Amino acid sequence: MRRIYVIFGALLLGAPMLVGDSKPQRPPFDYRPLERVLAKYLDAEGRVDYAALKQNRHDLDEMIERISSVSPDSAPELFPTREAKLAYWINAYNAWILRIVVDNYPTTSITKIGMIPYGAFFVKRVRLGGSKMTLRSLENDIVRGRFHDPRIHFAINCASASCPPLRNRVYLAETLDQQLDAATRAFINDPRHVKLDAAGNRIELSKIFDWYASDFTEALGSKSGGKRTVADYLKGYLNDERRQVLEKLPQAKVSYQEYDWNLNDQAQAVARGSSR
Repeated sequence: MRRIYVIFGALLLGAPMLVGDSKPQRPPFDYRPLERVLAKYLDAEGRVDYAALKQNRHDLDEMIERISSVSPDSAPELFPTREAKLAYWINAYNAWILRIVVDNYPTTSITKIGMIPYGAFFVKRVRLGGSKMTLRSLENDIVRGRFHDPRIHFAINCASASCPPLRNRVYLAETLDQQLDAATRAFINDPRHVKLDAAGNRIELSKIFDWYASDFTEALGSKSGGKRTVADYLKGYLNDERRQVLEKLPQAKVSYQEYDWNLNDQAQAVARGSSR
């Protein structure tokens, strides 16, 4: 009889644990509408078929509705980790960029949307989790200001030819680090954005490395004998062959490319005869 009491007591003690274990977990934030947009309307270079997207925008509009009502600030329980939060803000930025262009398409450049040049970034206010902010604030105050990860510059897209391209998958918490690394390596190893001219002793870089130079150098910290440089950051992501070229250019002249603000539109790229 005593044995029965012991077993029964053990079951009672275990009951709360069983109940707790059976409590349903809240599902992660659902980015599937944006995933469908990226999978369907991007080409291999990350350019967007805006004409087709404008005609079939249901998924994009659904994604905008979701990010407009929920964010890591308004519902932190849905975004329990740093990675979950950052993935949301990156996806939200890219979704709103697509929405703004689609709402104003056809246009040749996002810089022409709005009453003033670059108004899409500085004036237009987008809704995220019930709060309104500009895309400039989203990028600088939240994505850059809170997370201090320069790889985000290769993940957020400004709908322009010189921007790091959109990728055909959304960013997810569980794979965020690998995704950011992949986007960074792809951009830095693309000669269109990082040109290493050994014969001419020249380095020509995307304007991104000029505008946000401190983001890249501060991420590396300091070193004995001097400050870190953008070149030091590049070395961490260049493939072996290109890194060896860069190491032979310690005194090279560095210049920055003019930024191409033409829309990242498939139709316009064809009209320009561009490979990008």
